[in-house]
Amino acid sequence: MQPRLVSAKGSQRKLAMEFARFLDLPLRTRANVTDIADAVCQVLIDARTDLVLVDEIYNLNHGTPAGEDLFI
Repeated sequence: MQPRLVSAKGSQRKLAMEFARFLDLPLRTRANVTDIADAVCQVLIDARTDLVLVDEIYNLNHGTPAGEDLFI
């Protein structure tokens, strides 16, 4: 599987969408961030995933409201 890049100016929705793409989930263009995150979390729970590592997360701009929201 190819690594994917997420913009440092990303949003919660963009990050959730990248996880969904990585997990090969079917994506609806109008899905909200909660629906996407719930689907991603359910797949990870079903797979009994204990840990998800995100490389270079420190590059996200967490000084903005969107960046702050990425650290839930």
